[in-house]
Amino acid sequence: MTQTKQMRVLAVGLVLAGGLAVQAAAPTAPAPSTNAPAQPKDYRAMLAKVRLKQQEHNGLEELQKAVSAFQLRVGRLPAELSDLVERGLLPEMPLSPAGTRFVYDRTTGNVRLVPVAGGRAAAVRTNLPGSANLVLPK
Repeated sequence: MTQTKQMRVLAVGLVLAGGLAVQAAAPTAPAPSTNAPAQPKDYRAMLAKVRLKQQEHNGLEELQKAVSAFQLRVGRLPAELSDLVERGLLPEMPLSPAGTRFVYDRTTGNVRLVPVAGGRAAAVRTNLPGSANLVLPK
C-alpha cells in the first residue's frame, strides 16, 4: 500500500470513528418508566416524630432520676409522683406527651408511659398493691 492509500484509509477510519462517537453522544429519548415518581419526604413530620420520642425519653429519665434521689434522701420510695415536687426534687411535674400519661409503681419505683385512649386512661390492670397514680376507667 502506498502512503496515499494509507492516508485515505486512515482518514476514512477517523471519519467513521468520529461519526460513531457523535452518534453515541447524541441524546436519546428516555425510556418511559412504569414506576410512579417517588413521593417527597415529609421532613417536618419526621422531625416532629423524633421530638416526641425525645420528649418521652427526657420526661421518663427526669422522673426516674428524681425517684432515685428521693430514695437516697428519705430512705424509701415516694408514695406518689407528687411527692417529688413537694420535696423539691422537681420544680414541677414534666408534661407527658400527647395521648400518654406517666404511671408510677411505688413498689418497684419504676415510671412508665401508658397510652390514653379517648381522653381516659387505657384499661391497665395491675395486681400490685402499691400502684399509685393509676386511674382506671369506670
